[in-house]
Amino acid sequence: MQERDYQTKIITDVFDAYDRGIQSGIINLHVGGGKTYIAARLAREMRKRHPDKKTAFFVDRKELAWQAQKAFQRDDPTLKVGVEMAENHANPKCDIVIFSIATIGRKGSFRIGKWKTDAFSLLISDECHLSTAPIWLRALHYFGVTKDNFHDGKLLVGLTGTAFRNDGVSLGTLYDDIFAQRTIAEGIKDGWLTDIEYIQIQTGTDISNVHTRAGEFVQLELLNAIDNPYRNGQIIKAYQDYCKGTALVFAGSVEHAYKLAEMFNEIGIKAKCIEGGTDEIERKEAIDLFRNEEGYQVFTNYNVFSVGVDFPELDAIILARPIKSTVLYTQIVGRVLRTSATALVDLAENAEQRRQWIDESDKPTGKVIDFMDNVGNHNVCTLPVLFGLNPKVKTDKKKFHEEVVEVVEAIKRETGADIRDIVDPDTITLKVNRSRMQLKQYSPDEYITKLSSNLWLSTGDDEYELNLQKSKLSLIIKRNMIDKYDIYIYHHDTSLQQQLNTLNSLAGAIKVCDELIVEKQWDTQFAKQEAWQGDPPTQKQVATLYKMFKSKGMVFTGGRYSNNVNRFMLWGTPINTKGEAAAILTNTWKKK
Repeated sequence: MQERDYQTKIITDVFDAYDRGIQSGIINLHVGGGKTYIAARLAREMRKRHPDKKTAFFVDRKELAWQAQKAFQRDDPTLKVGVEMAENHANPKCDIVIFSIATIGRKGSFRIGKWKTDAFSLLISDECHLSTAPIWLRALHYFGVTKDNFHDGKLLVGLTGTAFRNDGVSLGTLYDDIFAQRTIAEGIKDGWLTDIEYIQIQTGTDISNVHTRAGEFVQLELLNAIDNPYRNGQIIKAYQDYCKGTALVFAGSVEHAYKLAEMFNEIGIKAKCIEGGTDEIERKEAIDLFRNEEGYQVFTNYNVFSVGVDFPELDAIILARPIKSTVLYTQIVGRVLRTSATALVDLAENAEQRRQWIDESDKPTGKVIDFMDNVGNHNVCTLPVLFGLNPKVKTDKKKFHEEVVEVVEAIKRETGADIRDIVDPDTITLKVNRSRMQLKQYSPDEYITKLSSNLWLSTGDDEYELNLQKSKLSLIIKRNMIDKYDIYIYHHDTSLQQQLNTLNSLAGAIKVCDELIVEKQWDTQFAKQEAWQGDPPTQKQVATLYKMFKSKGMVFTGGRYSNNVNRFMLWGTPINTKGEAAAILTNTWKKK
């Protein structure tokens, strides 16, 4: 396999951090990014530094164990790679040991005791968003890589494809840094993943009265609502209407998965239910047939295929049940994002060529078919939610990322708008919404105003942006998955975003940014809070705004206050200063 540029950088960055004394961190890498390949390369580099030490690789599923074993042996066939899991016992002389957390981390297990803790220098947690759970912590503590007993010289690396914490517990309690981070959005934009055709099916099923427990729907109540003949028939019809190849169906239970497989087979669509209890040989034979044009067209399952399987030619996933967990939703969507073998992306010279070859391949997009019930007050994950957009944003496009996400992100850059407010990027009413959104954001929260004289605006959950319009850039601060604050600079001309630094606190991040502005002598006109206070709008500003807004049929109230001060209001929101008026003129309407 030809090593990708970002993979080389990740490996280098991990050991650069290690050499600086950082002994634990996370690699957050999108599906198809080569997490197990990177793990194998990290192990190879660590053996050069500590030739007498072993690598431990921790997994929570048996599929991941065998997948990792193949990856390590493919990277170096001379290695001895053992698996410590259930009836499998690794030889203590192995170079790399793959541990099942269920086997060695559960209370009362004696399996872990045969391993000497000082025999391992590199320890890798796969699916590390789970690793703050007690069963993981018991194993990691034994090997000396938790914060209260971290042994010198060891390196703990967490691998994950999701940027979200598990069960509300901060991963910062276990990991000190984020070694690397590449999102699904970056993978699509850089041409390593397919774009998404997102199809929503309105079911008419009401689940608003279904209760939740531990953050998830009570399964029996949910099944009573969604497992009905009409809705199940919609699932079959959706496959017929939208799918040309293979599909994974994510059902509401094992029983529901069997029922749907039976319904597919009754109308001549070859389908099979794969469950946790399916025999290993039977599963392997079925997967081989699934990858064959003459074999199965549909696999139905319940939480079996969310991780640990690769189907590059998969045409679609069908979400036959609502999902609350962002982590699970991300994993499921990831199943359909791998590029077709016919795209040959690893031979392309750049991102533009990769995207072109994907468009010309057998799989230009991966379909996500999402069944939308009446959820009432429940918060469920959908594709727009996954990308931080408004849940009601228009999705009737062939390429969700290119034609929805990138367009909305561009609007955010132009206006400073909160992308969660944008519903329809295509119509003229968006211009109304742009101005309305900007007006809502003119007053930053009280905490931020005490930290900085600059006008930092909230643009999302724990995300802040300072738009330096004259300097053609923005500074962005985001809280990351270990509760630290990343600082980015976004260049308006090139649409490039680069990470500058990471700070432990929001106050520290804002201070660093404000100092950088002074050092670089960036133009802060209209970025100062004083610009949004002081003098009222000028007569010329009022006249220009009146002309612009009235010509678009927008709600406008002009004139003068009783003290002869210019008066301008939009939707009942007063424009009190010339700074506010200038921002609307220069930012919102500069490309009208």
